Amino acid sequence: LIPLGLILSWFLFERGNYFYLAGVWLAALGVLLFNFVCENNPLLHPFQHSNLHWSFSHFWQRSFQFESGLTSYAFPNILYLFFPLMHPGFCVVLPGLYFLAKKTDLTLPAKKTILFCLVPYLLLIGGLPHQNLRFLLPVYMMVLLIAFPAWDRLYCYGLYFFKRLTWAILLVSFTLQIVFCVRILTPTIKRNRLEQSTAKSIRPLIPEKSTLYGFDLDIAMRTYLPEINHKNLWEEEYTNFTPGAFVLFNPEALKTQWEGLNPMINWENLNSRYKLETVQTLENGWTLYQIADATY
Repeated sequence: LIPLGLILSWFLFERGNYFYLAGVWLAALGVLLFNFVCENNPLLHPFQHSNLHWSFSHFWQRSFQFESGLTSYAFPNILYLFFPLMHPGFCVVLPGLYFLAKKTDLTLPAKKTILFCLVPYLLLIGGLPHQNLRFLLPVYMMVLLIAFPAWDRLYCYGLYFFKRLTWAILLVSFTLQIVFCVRILTPTIKRNRLEQSTAKSIRPLIPEKSTLYGFDLDIAMRTYLPEINHKNLWEEEYTNFTPGAFVLFNPEALKTQWEGLNPMINWENLNSRYKLETVQTLENGWTLYQIADATY
């Protein structure tokens, strides 16, 4: 938003629209103040800390060890940035459109504004110590706006000179795009089903006002089970746990990423200092335990 704000400020300043210029700066100030006024809750703002770890060295890395634990990805960040620019999973025909692009496609001030905003955003995302395709969605939309003249040439010239071939390309592209969308959305849908089935399974097992210690799934459980007192195992290292409370955890799935950090430290403390009784075994390795009593 900073590059866009600078462009708007220059545009308004040149034309003497000082009233609107003041409005732009007040809006920018409001956005900044909102970030400081809001409660700094890591559960509500899980990536608020990320800018503190921004580094050029992250462009060449694919594994990171920070508050979010150890995370490893298939590609370094510099290649991850090219996903919305070149990866057919975002838009099947997009790589081919670059061959139909012309320099005149960028002559409009609006296109130059998009580029001026796009480059700093990519630099910001590339220096963060994690990868999330959702962060690249704004890039994808800006690239589509820039590439629209090339798409127009493909559609108009192709249907005029190579009608059958163009329709075949469009049909295959549309089919592949549906397949890629399903593939990308499948993990999210599976995750949502896991959260709902877990909440449905443990709801009759946990009395109201009881305490539930958890991690990862606890974010969803706060929504599905608001009548329970939730405590996150990542927020702090607990020295004491409440006997009779419940624990929702999956040590096998979490130990690699969170070894040596609060979630696994708290889990190890629980096992070494308290007796845990298995209440129910759930899907994907998740288990609901109840803290019976201290072992010391």
